[in-house]
Amino acid sequence: MCSDPAPSLAQMYAHVDPKEPADCQKDFELLVELVMIQGGWRRVSATSGTQHATNLELGLPLTGERALVQVKSSLDQNTTGKITAGLIGVTGDARVFIVYHTRH
Repeated sequence: MCSDPAPSLAQMYAHVDPKEPADCQKDFELLVELVMIQGGWRRVSATSGTQHATNLELGLPLTGERALVQVKSSLDQNTTGKITAGLIGVTGDARVFIVYHTRH
């Protein structure tokens, strides 16, 4: 039995400083990946860089579902349109998550 349980979402979030500059994108991407893993998803894409129009490609082992995740440190309507257009050709039957945060 594992003596070190997985951290809670609150514990993971406590380590993210919302006042950090925009270069915290990789930390935010890691946080998103950890949240998705807590939900049962597993990463199936490479561990660095972007994959086509996504940052993460995930699989849900129980159902065989796929998910494409695009992570942004900020988002506006124009960027949303570009992301959506880029994902249309690669999604197939995959779920799409566009994850962003604000600094408010």
